[in-house]
Amino acid sequence: MDTSANLVTEIFDQAGDAVTGFTGVLNDGVGGVTQLFWANGNLTVLGTLLVIGIGVGVVYFGFRLIRNLIRRA
Repeated sequence: MDTSANLVTEIFDQAGDAVTGFTGVLNDGVGGVTQLFWANGNLTVLGTLLVIGIGVGVVYFGFRLIRNLIRRA
């Protein structure tokens, strides 16, 4: 009985280590990607272009939505 309890404990320990490792990899990846867009408290050139692209996309979406609403009326 004691051996099965140790086995279950070991399985959960290994699963916890796997989850911790996976979250570490995700954290490092997000941190690396973030540095492409934001460095030293300022937007980088790529970050500025991303913000401009998102803005243009939102405005285009709004115009398209309004145009479709007018067309259906």
